[in-house]
Amino acid sequence: MNFPIEIYTIIIECLLIFYFFHKEVRPVYPSRRYIILFCISLFAVIMLSTLYTPMFIRLAIISLFLFLCYTFRFKCKIFQITYTIILFFVTSMFSDVIGAFVLSRLGISINELLGISEGRLIYNTTSKIIHLFLLVIIILFTNARFDSKALLHAIPLMLCNLSSIFILFAQYTTFIDNGKYSTFVMTTICMLVINIVVCGYTEIVKKSYELQKNQLCIQEQLAKQELYYQDIIARQDESRALWHDIKKYMLAMENLVSTKTRPEAESQLSALKKKFSSLDQMIDTGNSIVDGILNYGSNKAGSLGISINFNLWLDTDLNISPVDLYIIIGNTMDNAIEACDAFQAGHKPSISCTLRQKNHVLLYEISNPIPPVSVKKAGDIHGYGLENVKECVNRNSGFISVKTENDIFCVSITLNV
Repeated sequence: MNFPIEIYTIIIECLLIFYFFHKEVRPVYPSRRYIILFCISLFAVIMLSTLYTPMFIRLAIISLFLFLCYTFRFKCKIFQITYTIILFFVTSMFSDVIGAFVLSRLGISINELLGISEGRLIYNTTSKIIHLFLLVIIILFTNARFDSKALLHAIPLMLCNLSSIFILFAQYTTFIDNGKYSTFVMTTICMLVINIVVCGYTEIVKKSYELQKNQLCIQEQLAKQELYYQDIIARQDESRALWHDIKKYMLAMENLVSTKTRPEAESQLSALKKKFSSLDQMIDTGNSIVDGILNYGSNKAGSLGISINFNLWLDTDLNISPVDLYIIIGNTMDNAIEACDAFQAGHKPSISCTLRQKNHVLLYEISNPIPPVSVKKAGDIHGYGLENVKECVNRNSGFISVKTENDIFCVSITLNV
């Protein structure tokens, strides 16, 4: 056993474990001191198990150590940490197999790869590079916010991995010819460092993309909230003006009745009835946030000649943030209104909106006919449509179903509130 090579390999494995588990299970670290202590303990456990135990016993010891640390000290869920441990070591063994296959196809014998010299160094480095790439891909696919753009961020890492493997092979053949061991070792370590740096850069780019997307989402929601607020203020002003005029109407009708001027009295009553009818059209579920969103949507649809059929039943309190309500209800209602507005004037279809609460379960469903042509939102702050809604539903541990049937587009959402 070549101790420098094994120590080098164990350090890299510790870094991969910490990176992958930090991304997958998102542990709660009490302090930096615990992180340092954990890394030192992990290194010691891997080192001792590597020296004195067979491979399967070694994996069992490391797995038990990780399970105990992340479950009892870092407060992770048992199923989640078990799944992550299995995933890590399965991909580790898979990387070893791929690394051995690739290098053997390039002309390096298995005996050299499993020996204690330079072949072992290039084999371990190649396997860890492949393992790093696999872990990044797994993190992307298991992330709730995964999309095609996030996958594109992994392309530089993949190219770096492939290039590094061929550079390592070329450097190994050069070493065989001239025997410069120090140059070979430094090149191997540098290749691994470059891959780690590219991986870190990939994370930074991905976070920057998510931050930009979140900022656009926040701007859109703030703009919508301002519109909802303005609509509520307008309704309140309308109600205040109506109650202010009631006394005048009553005095006028009293005078008309006393003078037995029936037609004019009926005219005044009809005018008062029209003013009250505008208040009857206001939605009142008891939840001011929901009322603001639905009233704004109803007014917007009405101004475009679109009707919305509401089926509402809510408690006054919902255990969900106002911002999430804006995202879920506001975005889907805007999409439905925009789709119906694509139909010809005079043939605007209606929208069906159901929002009902039973115990601690909230059911929200909105459906609209599919327009004859595709509708795309314009402008810089245009939102991310259903993608943003799905993220919000997932964040609240809900369920969303999107389906199209008989030319009707329907979004159904269930939330625990």
